[in-house]
Amino acid sequence: MRSNCRRIAKEQDEARLFDSYDELAKGLSESSILRKPVDPAYHFISYLKKGIHVLDAGCGSGFYAKLFLDQGFNVTAIDGSKEMCDFATRFAGCPIQHISFDDMKFENQFDAIWANNSLVHYSGKELAAIVPKFLDYLKVGGIWYMSFFHGVKRKKTPIPFYCRTEELLRKQLAQFSELEEKECWLSSGKTMIGEERGFLHYIVQKTKGREI
Repeated sequence: MRSNCRRIAKEQDEARLFDSYDELAKGLSESSILRKPVDPAYHFISYLKKGIHVLDAGCGSGFYAKLFLDQGFNVTAIDGSKEMCDFATRFAGCPIQHISFDDMKFENQFDAIWANNSLVHYSGKELAAIVPKFLDYLKVGGIWYMSFFHGVKRKKTPIPFYCRTEELLRKQLAQFSELEEKECWLSSGKTMIGEERGFLHYIVQKTKGREI
């Protein structure tokens, strides 16, 4: 009974999360998203070979999916918000899969994963639970970029945002021995709603594990 209640609560939280991004997508315009920072993406690209297959996990507006396509990569992009998927499909010019991380199912592995601020809604326990699923779909030798809000406190909003420091993120990922840290840095900028924030950027490589 208790586990069933937790499952229902999680589903309700997820529904509220995607509803909030559906509303956010309705206010997006091409001019507004073209101001997104590109430096983290080019940091990520510097680790990649042209033409490889990149998973854009939680692609939002499709800005980075389009950037990767324009740079000559094969891109699979997913998002849990239907409205975001519709906007991103129009903007990036490629089909975006409407799917949540929990429901991800692929027949192949990817050479690289881009998760730009798409894991900020996961607590430490939830992050530890979802990381193995991403690792299943990342090839050995593959590169994984992830970013978070920088800080030590959960942002108090109806939709949870979990801030992380470098030390906290390393501690939360320490159990995954197949991940090797390649780079970690901080930056400042604006969120999708125009809020000034600090961001934590983290690049890891999968050094061992199974192939599918």
